[in-house]
Amino acid sequence: GATIRRTATGAGNVTLYPPVDNDGTIRADDGVLELRGGGAGTSGGDFGPGGGTTVGRVRFASGTFALGAGARLLGQVEVQSATLGVATGTVTVSGGGNKLLSGAIAGAGNVEVTGALAWTGGDMTGTGVTRVKPGATLVLGGSGSLEGGRTLENQGQLDIDGDRTLFDDFAAPAEQLVNTGTIAKTAGTGFGASLHVPLRNAGVVEAKSGKLRLGDGAVRF
Repeated sequence: GATIRRTATGAGNVTLYPPVDNDGTIRADDGVLELRGGGAGTSGGDFGPGGGTTVGRVRFASGTFALGAGARLLGQVEVQSATLGVATGTVTVSGGGNKLLSGAIAGAGNVEVTGALAWTGGDMTGTGVTRVKPGATLVLGGSGSLEGGRTLENQGQLDIDGDRTLFDDFAAPAEQLVNTGTIAKTAGTGFGASLHVPLRNAGVVEAKSGKLRLGDGAVRF
């Protein structure tokens, strides 16, 4: 497929307002490339990373984007006030610097994290699975919410980097956190870190700093 590429240097954002349907590559070699028009179709291509002397970022900044099976977020990709919808199949998140800042990851399809994803705000919603693969890391750096029957499956590392909270929506279908890897509270000395999601644990749950509250039931299998 073809490539849309930010090559301009400088601190200012470069913004694309038309809807995009990406079956090729969208990348930023420097600075931020914002996508604000939502999707024009189902994108099955690649987003990020850049290849410049400094690390560029691709930011989903507004609207709803449909990602299809095989789409890849390859590093330095941010979701801020936008929705990434995965209706079917699996979308892969690899590399570093990926962030869910606000907005949502949504749908009945799956999202597999094979690199690193920082979750500081926003929702993961819909009946799909967000799966953190072995060797990968999901950092909970703020308040997040699982909604609409979402499953968060951790086979790698779920790092709670302070007094953070993970919520569910208290409605059917039930959300759940399935852990076969390690969930660790690694920072914060208070009692403010809470997992208010039903937990099925066959791995390790530990508080290396402060306390970690399991607030919505837990089942070990």
